[in-house]
Amino acid sequence: MNTATQAALDQANHASALAQAGQVDAAIQAFEAAIALQPSMVGARCNLGALLDQTGRSEAALVQLRKCLQLQPDLPEAWNNYGNALLHCCQIEAAHHAFSRATQLRSSYLDAHSNRILATLYRADNNQTIQLARSDWQRALQAATQKMPA
Repeated sequence: MNTATQAALDQANHASALAQAGQVDAAIQAFEAAIALQPSMVGARCNLGALLDQTGRSEAALVQLRKCLQLQPDLPEAWNNYGNALLHCCQIEAAHHAFSRATQLRSSYLDAHSNRILATLYRADNNQTIQLARSDWQRALQAATQKMPA
């Protein structure tokens, strides 16, 4: 591992620790520093996008999460975070698609299932849609419990 890669990894680890300690603005700056050192660092972009979205900067989050998905299109966490940012930007259909993609990639991903159901309810215009959301939730719970160790 080269020096720049190690420095970026150290910076991303520091950012994660800051985020866990509730120092969100400092964590955002640290993730940005890690990405500046290593632009292809997918985990840092995914986490930065989630933090930006959580702090009301959903448009900026979308930029980071799109880059993340370009680098690694099969990352369910990135699709879920992308869906959250889309939802916060009132892009309900696109958010639903993102959550669906996350659950396709990992069928036991309860957060993505829950978020997809929430997006379904946001677009609900009748009782049939609400019933569909309920059956989605039941399938999600069933998939999750099948993956749990005994």
